[in-house]
Amino acid sequence: MDKIEFKFEPLEEFSWFRDHPDGSRQLIGNYFAGGSYNCSSDKRHDELRAKCDEWIKAGKIKVYPLAPGLKFKSIRS
Repeated sequence: MDKIEFKFEPLEEFSWFRDHPDGSRQLIGNYFAGGSYNCSSDKRHDELRAKCDEWIKAGKIKVYPLAPGLKFKSIRS
């Protein structure tokens, strides 16, 4: 099954940290209310997709799925 790609908007400001076994924390991203962020079906966004599920349940973000069959276009220079 294809993963649906989506945009999401934070409803509040928050940060995402990855906790490591040694007790350290790594900042992954800062999210700002009113901003717009993308989550593609690419494997590199699998962890973000899982976090978005958590953030939806916590009421932190609103999700806007792309129409079926549409995909984000990645441009690399």
